[in-house]
Amino acid sequence: FWAVRKSALEALNNMNIKVNPDLLKQVCNDSNSKVRTTAIKMLGDTKDSRLLSFFKNQFEKDNSYIVQAEALRSIGKCGNQSQTSFLRRAFKMESPRDVIKRAADWAQKEIMKKEGNKSKTQFGG
Repeated sequence: FWAVRKSALEALNNMNIKVNPDLLKQVCNDSNSKVRTTAIKMLGDTKDSRLLSFFKNQFEKDNSYIVQAEALRSIGKCGNQSQTSFLRRAFKMESPRDVIKRAADWAQKEIMKKEGNKSKTQFGG
């Protein structure tokens, strides 16, 4: 049952138990998008820049806009300004309630904040 898998991941995260990144990557193939989203969020929270290509790949291959949005937020947590062109392309994508656009904008703002640029507008003007 997907809710049990999601709750187990959240419990590990809430207890600050370090979960093997390779295991979390496998969980990103779960049949349920909520489970995949939780795993991507946990990987993003590591702020490990070595995971950037993984997040980009997840964004490209996953058919859930919620998972795609979490992959973008994880890029924002782990990335630098070299991710701007990828985020700009994502910003232009359509999704229900502009979830992907808002995630791309958040990710770009997060990167700019880390790099000392406090500009409020990134893509949309």
